[in-house]
Amino acid sequence: PAGKILGASIPALESSSGPASASAPPPADSPVRSAKDDWIPGLDRESGIGFTGSPENLEMILKVFARTGPKMLDQFEDGRRSGNVPQFRTATHSLISRCANIGGEKLSSMARDLEQAIIAGNVAVIDALYPDVHSELEKIIAGVREHLGRAGSPATVEGK
Repeated sequence: PAGKILGASIPALESSSGPASASAPPPADSPVRSAKDDWIPGLDRESGIGFTGSPENLEMILKVFARTGPKMLDQFEDGRRSGNVPQFRTATHSLISRCANIGGEKLSSMARDLEQAIIAGNVAVIDALYPDVHSELEKIIAGVREHLGRAGSPATVEGK
């Protein structure tokens, strides 16, 4: 039953990212900062350029993502909340390619794992992954909007 699978409560989570990396980013006041530190948290610019073909194409796709990301988040939340397994799976599946296209390889991989758990009906894994995927998606949407605002490219927002 879909309601039973998706209606399970979400437990408090420990970090699923494993042990902290030995190479922590430099402090904010450090003069040593890479260009990567100045880009969008959760996204890899070079990967996004690889998927889209050029920095200009990536910026264009980021504008589309900024407009459609909130609606994508709404559909993801609604599918989970409603217990509608096909909607939840479809919303989760769409994250895989849409996030990879802009350099969100980590979120894409997390969404792939969540989709497999949905297909298998694995409630424990769904409960463990959903909050992390949700949080990462919110962070990326906010980061893309902030990036476009700094670049002087406000995007019309659908959804939230």
